[in-house]
Amino acid sequence: MRRTLVFVFALAVASQMVTAYAADVDPFPLKPPSQLKDPLPDSLTWYGVTLYATLDLGYAYQTNGRPLGSVVSGLEFIPFTTTRNYTGRSISTIAHSGLEQSKIGVKIDEPLGLGWSAVGRADTGFDPLTGKLSDGCSSFLQNAGLVYTQQNSNADSGRCGQAFNGSLYGGLSNKQYGTLTVGRQNSLQLDGIAAYDPMALSYAFSLLGYSGTNGGSGSTQAARWNNSAKYLYDYGPITAGVMYSNGGSNTGMFGNGYGLMVGGHYNGFSAEAVYAKEHGAVNLQTAVNDAVGSQTLAANISDNTTWSVMAKYTWELGDRSLDSYPTKAPKAEAQGDKLSIFAGYTHVNQANPSTPVLFGGAAGGYPLTVSATLPDNDAFTADRILQFFWFGAKYELA
Repeated sequence: MRRTLVFVFALAVASQMVTAYAADVDPFPLKPPSQLKDPLPDSLTWYGVTLYATLDLGYAYQTNGRPLGSVVSGLEFIPFTTTRNYTGRSISTIAHSGLEQSKIGVKIDEPLGLGWSAVGRADTGFDPLTGKLSDGCSSFLQNAGLVYTQQNSNADSGRCGQAFNGSLYGGLSNKQYGTLTVGRQNSLQLDGIAAYDPMALSYAFSLLGYSGTNGGSGSTQAARWNNSAKYLYDYGPITAGVMYSNGGSNTGMFGNGYGLMVGGHYNGFSAEAVYAKEHGAVNLQTAVNDAVGSQTLAANISDNTTWSVMAKYTWELGDRSLDSYPTKAPKAEAQGDKLSIFAGYTHVNQANPSTPVLFGGAAGGYPLTVSATLPDNDAFTADRILQFFWFGAKYELA
């Protein structure tokens, strides 16, 4: 088997739109620099609504990669995940979304009184090299019917050109009663691995991040649940959550789904366990199975059952006082370095759907191929078992 060497250098920049007035800055100040007024706002929050964005661009080189596509303009990160990606071609390119998905959105946290707050989030991932919204389904159509050695970058995803291909939800929160949100949201499993992956679901460096199979409980398109309600509650060091979705066509999961989560923390230790059940999840087949020029997607349907346990421990390596310049003011405290270790296990069981799906659409409204054998409701002669183990460490400099 050929080996692949991947070098990625990525820069993730959280961008903010700011307004500064010329009158706030004197080009020839008479006051000491310490007394100058800061012309930049501390945040971009207005009545509890905050604008945020991430622009992740960098350079990547692969000794054995896949040519760039017009839809997935970045390269396929971690091409050694499957043998289908071996092309024998070296790729040198500007790349994007290596550390995290480039995105833009707003979040809401507005106090309503009596301890209640309105909360919400709406964001969408995009390709900063083309200006297009992230669209994995379209990348499959672009490569429909092509043998592997002729394909360019393509990847299954729950981000399929929707206006809000990330999150779109709103709800209420109260420290005493918990948080209830409704809309398109990360599954409890995706939230869990995001918190316990030492590489923070980086597309370039993390198998958990690049492959949506774990976060989607076996099906990439089900990593985010549309038409869902999620309730989270904290009781001292204990956290618990429940989630339900009624699914539907064009969402990545035709049937309903539900999940349970319980976790806790004590000093530097935290742990979490998740259980999830999905009915009628969409699994796109590789683009080579689509007919040349096809505008529909071949897929098999599955019922997925997942359970996972995850944990981490963080050592604080000492605080340091910022006392380089003596002053009568209280000394500011700076956090010391941190060392964290992570571990996790996920068990996935995929079975033929209890309710067959005969027609409909994948995420983003892309129609599924309809024939005598598609969508495939009998893909498994026996239940398919997937197991994920991971262990890692992260060192953070103060």
